[in-house]
Amino acid sequence: MLEGVNNRIDAFATTLPSNIVLERGFNQSETVSHRLGNLGRDFGIAIFLVLLTLLPWASAPPSS
Repeated sequence: MLEGVNNRIDAFATTLPSNIVLERGFNQSETVSHRLGNLGRDFGIAIFLVLLTLLPWASAPPSS
């Protein structure tokens, strides 16, 4: 789908007058994909830290 959009933008850019330049911002789908990829890792770290604090041996007083 993104390729089709880019093709349409390229076609439109050729119809613009020579004194007007079409500037593209950024591809938000790449940014979202990257952030969602990091979400899984961050969620795993959060679960590990919660389990670490809830384990019985982590909160038990030291034995003497």
